Amino acid sequence: MLRERDILQGQSLTDSKMRINAYRALSSPAYISQTSQDPILEAFQLYKELCDWSNYEPEFRKDYLDLAQRCSDYAVALLGHCRRRDEVSWHPTGMCSAAIVSHSRYVERRELLQSISTLAV
Repeated sequence: MLRERDILQGQSLTDSKMRINAYRALSSPAYISQTSQDPILEAFQLYKELCDWSNYEPEFRKDYLDLAQRCSDYAVALLGHCRRRDEVSWHPTGMCSAAIVSHSRYVERRELLQSISTLAV
């Protein structure tokens, strides 16, 4: 999924710090709640993305994994507020639209991270 390994070559420590700071903001429960139609799905997708980045940037591994855990805890807490089974619904037919939304959110995050790095230059 991540092809950023090629992009990471030649980047400075400042770029990496800006990326981790951007992900700190993006993984905020308040931000996820306000910007996502499905905050649970968003939190788990962000969890996966942060785990991927932890493998690509070992110097920030602990930070990425801490943020990933925060996303996971948030999603689990949201699920914990459901009192009945019918409050949690899974629509297999919605998977295609969820994948499209997921991809567009990934592209938005990627563009945001790239714009932050260009502003710093």
